[in-house]
Amino acid sequence: MTRWRWFGVVGLLVGLLSMASVSAMEPHEPGLPPVAVSIGSPTAGQVVTDRDSTVTGTATAGSRVTVWLDGRAMQTLTVGTNGQWSLPVSGLTDGTHTISATSTVDVGTWLYMLDPSCAVGRETCVRIADPATATIHTTIRTSPDSAGGELLIVHPTMDRLYIGHSTGVDVYTHDGGFVTRIPLPKTVRMGALTPNGLELWVPQDASDGRGGMAVIDTATNTVMTMFDTAVYGTGNTVVTASAAQDLVFSPDGQTAYAADMGDYSLTVLDVASRTVRSRLIREGDAAVGRRVLLNQAGTRLYLATRQGNALYAVDTVTSSFTRIAVTNPYRPQLEGIVLSPDESKLYVVVYRIGDSFTPQNRALILDTATNRWLPDELRWPQANPVWGARAATRHPETGMLYFGGGNGVMVFADDERQPNLDITAGLDNSVYEFDWLRRVATATASVTFRVDLSADLSVQKTHAGDLVVGQEGVYTIAVTNHGPAAMPVGATITDVVPADLRVVGASGPHWSCTVAGQTVTCTATAAMPALETGTVQIRVVPDAGIGTTVVNRACVDTQNDANPTNDCDDDSTTILHPDLGIVKRSNPPNGTAVAAGNTITYFLDVTNTGTAPLTGVMVQDAIPEATAFLDADPAVAPVDGMLTWTLGDLAVGATRTVQFRVRVLPIGTTVAIRNMASADSDQTIEEDSNLIIHPFDPTSISLVSFAALASGNAVDLHWVTGSEVNTLGFQLYRSTTPNRNDATRVTTSLIPSQGATGGSYRMTDTQATGPLGQWSYWLEEVELNGQTTWYGPVTVRMQTVYMPAVVR
Repeated sequence: MTRWRWFGVVGLLVGLLSMASVSAMEPHEPGLPPVAVSIGSPTAGQVVTDRDSTVTGTATAGSRVTVWLDGRAMQTLTVGTNGQWSLPVSGLTDGTHTISATSTVDVGTWLYMLDPSCAVGRETCVRIADPATATIHTTIRTSPDSAGGELLIVHPTMDRLYIGHSTGVDVYTHDGGFVTRIPLPKTVRMGALTPNGLELWVPQDASDGRGGMAVIDTATNTVMTMFDTAVYGTGNTVVTASAAQDLVFSPDGQTAYAADMGDYSLTVLDVASRTVRSRLIREGDAAVGRRVLLNQAGTRLYLATRQGNALYAVDTVTSSFTRIAVTNPYRPQLEGIVLSPDESKLYVVVYRIGDSFTPQNRALILDTATNRWLPDELRWPQANPVWGARAATRHPETGMLYFGGGNGVMVFADDERQPNLDITAGLDNSVYEFDWLRRVATATASVTFRVDLSADLSVQKTHAGDLVVGQEGVYTIAVTNHGPAAMPVGATITDVVPADLRVVGASGPHWSCTVAGQTVTCTATAAMPALETGTVQIRVVPDAGIGTTVVNRACVDTQNDANPTNDCDDDSTTILHPDLGIVKRSNPPNGTAVAAGNTITYFLDVTNTGTAPLTGVMVQDAIPEATAFLDADPAVAPVDGMLTWTLGDLAVGATRTVQFRVRVLPIGTTVAIRNMASADSDQTIEEDSNLIIHPFDPTSISLVSFAALASGNAVDLHWVTGSEVNTLGFQLYRSTTPNRNDATRVTTSLIPSQGATGGSYRMTDTQATGPLGQWSYWLEEVELNGQTTWYGPVTVRMQTVYMPAVVR
């Protein structure tokens, strides 16, 4: 049977580490060196606020330290000469965790060999050997009433050695110190420890088929229960005989398989209920179950038989089995079975052959992939005349095979015999059973700490100043991590921006922002440590339709936020609406008729009618048609007929006034002099003023020429009209000054109109006398409605006549 144990290591798997202290130097077995280990970080009760941390500590230099997190092995390290060790741990989750560390120093492996009948008193003996030196260093001799033992088990996590015999199970320490005896009613066969090491199951042999199973509590060395594996009928008669010989547990510890010498060769037991689940392979005396072995996965079981000329391979999932015959004219008794390290070969010890029970010194080799015997066998020196080979095992570290023959223990490596490692001295009889103990000095330490990955995030939303319609404004969202843990990657800021606030963009260091309509979502691209603040800025432009006040809310969201009450913040924002008004006035007032030569003064009042200061205020006005520009205040000059005033800033409610004057020109058609100005600013669009209209009736005539010429002591006057509309006639006036108010009428009566098509008119003024006289003449048109229009003056001096421009 192959069993090997790592003392002090396997026990970690069953939770023993949780009982260790932060720093430990454990009591050790005789011959084992002291080993120490401690955990420096994290400390007991420490609060860790990161998913990733580093475990540090000290341990015996050169030892191997295995670090466990919540009972799961993380990694095994070799401690350097400075005695320091460290291990990064990632993926920590919220809650309480336990970090454990086991420091081990390997001091070699012991091989335990059971001899059921020592030469001295025929008692059961156990030899303890050092396989490295192939020497036996300890012999344990049980009491004389303990012959016939077959059970040999070394407990991997407790200093216990179990030796079974005809009257029960003796308990020893690993190095041979007697502890106690556990009496049992029947002969003990080969048993097994449950995978967790808490129970020892011991088959109770019975020649009458009334076999049973004893279950021993390894912590107290007491029998917990005994249950039958046979089936009984009326009158306590045996219906199904059972006599278990060997036992193996499934890796999960829920099922036990027993080699049986009863009516069936294999009995399947339910561990929890301690009942027979099923029985397999019923071939009578031809197949008597002797030894069982499971592969590491627990999916294939091998059963060696005592008389059946066969080995059985059983599929534990389907319970189907294959009989693998041993080609031999006799009936071989198969005993020890062991797998190669890669499980490609199964070695089967042949104990004796035939009716004469001739002892053997060989092992058959099975190809486990094909279930066929290989042509080669393992053989060793001539068998003992009485004792054949019984047991087989594999070294837990080197993988070498050990066979217990009648003349000692033979060792093979890669199917080649290693005679220098054979163990022959000190053995009396055949070895019935093997077990291993990897002697490891251990120390364990453990700390419990708490992981708190919560990050209390708060958000504060602000803006600088009031927002102005049409102008870009900025909201700042500040996210502060109050801890204790870092804000993880993936935390999000969400801001549903109010309607009529057009989102231009959003950004922030270590944030990735997207804009979908009015919703801005920013995702953290880097973790933010506790007590730090990250910001995101959202740029917006208020549209004209927005109200005077809006409330903008931003929220932050992350995993493990312990305080959701501060995850959102509202920012009330005042919206300023820039507006500009322009009003136009005039003198004479709007609607007043004007005539050629009149002056019109225009006044432009520009007012900031909005709620936001204005900059870049500008006023423009085109010089009206049929007028001539005179001047402006503030002074500006027309460019291409356009007057432009740059006023600059204009406070809320403020008004600026500009003005300009024009003279009305004479024109030949009836028109209205229209004028409209405009104003704009950096914040507003162009705004037109009200319209100013001055009705203008042009003269009723179209005057082609008007001239005066001195002729002797008289002045000849001549004028030509191109058209006359509603004209009654003409009068002429004369003055010695250019002032018309000084003029006197020359004509004694109205000179009648020549008609609508106009005409040519002449008159001689004989009264214009005087030396070196200078005269100014005016022509008055008299319309049918009595309205008059003046033209002139024209000036004559001696013999020179001046023709000025027509004054309007």
